[in-house]
Amino acid sequence: MQLIVTLANSAAIMAALAMVYGLIQRTTLARQLRHLAMGLCFGLGATLAMLQPLTVAEGIIVDGRSLFVGFAAAFLGPIGAAAALVAGSITRLMIGGPGATLGVIAMMISALMGLLWLTLRERCRMSETMCFMALGTMLTLSVIVLFFLPEPARSAALQTVPALLVYNVAGSVYLGKMLQRERDRARQERDIRVDAITDPLTGLLNRRALGDSYALACDVKSARGTGLLLIDLDHFKSINDEYGHDAGDIVLRHVGAALRQATRQKDSVLRYGGEEFVVVLPDVAEQDALQAAWRICESLRLKVALPDGRMLKVSASVGGAHWTQAQGPVDFALKQADESLYDAKRSGRNTVVLRRLLSFGSGESGLGAAQPA
Repeated sequence: MQLIVTLANSAAIMAALAMVYGLIQRTTLARQLRHLAMGLCFGLGATLAMLQPLTVAEGIIVDGRSLFVGFAAAFLGPIGAAAALVAGSITRLMIGGPGATLGVIAMMISALMGLLWLTLRERCRMSETMCFMALGTMLTLSVIVLFFLPEPARSAALQTVPALLVYNVAGSVYLGKMLQRERDRARQERDIRVDAITDPLTGLLNRRALGDSYALACDVKSARGTGLLLIDLDHFKSINDEYGHDAGDIVLRHVGAALRQATRQKDSVLRYGGEEFVVVLPDVAEQDALQAAWRICESLRLKVALPDGRMLKVSASVGGAHWTQAQGPVDFALKQADESLYDAKRSGRNTVVLRRLLSFGSGESGLGAAQPA
């Protein structure tokens, strides 16, 4: 009866872990933070498993903790394995007894087996079920620590090995399939979200992402300020008219690649629509924003080769706005950048104009230098 209750509780813990795993995977947290959070959840699973053990001798317990620690390593890598191992080890040491140290070593072995399985799975061609059965078998190798127990505890503990093997193999298939299903669903949902804010032609963010990119940039607490650049390709319509839209698409892809090369990793680069692009510059001083605008302008002085061997000359005009303490709606910043862009085009194109925003509320602005620093 105790075995049935233990198995039922373990199945419930696994189902709950799979649900939490799916929820965390669907969040916008960084990958490392997701793995850390889930590793702690698997550590909690190991803790719960240790709270319903099979006691084979005074201070010597056998339970399903290795399954949870091993799965943290197999599905979350080193970060998840470390988090689960720390949580599980603290619990086992708090329970105490002469088997506490060996219990921690057993969890370490399980974590290593999970990481080894993660590597082997990428190389071996087995069905999903066979892969998880292999994982369960590998996790059972942690029972090697039982041979270091004194008699008669060792003989009593070794009698539980067949049951542990069955538990680990069946539990691995059950938990593994649930986690794999949640992982696949989370990836599909993330792909859908990414596709919704990604321009398919250039691979840049699209205008749907501008609001979030702008908000994140404004949230950066810095005395240096924030910048927004609006880039427009010069005479792009004539390229489409003379060479065709396929040639225009080739140009846009080259421009997207050049913009990624000319900007910082923390900058947001978007295709706003047609031949217009936006770059959001967080944590940037006015002079640095002006230099960034000129760097972009110069990087877009391109010669693009068409499949038939013809060469197209490309240039762009850049209008921008920079502000320090002031914050306001993205529409206002975009409007100011657009007015700067209009000034750049009126100045002969292939140049830069940057405005210094003094007040979002009144719309006052100062005209920045139109020459490279």
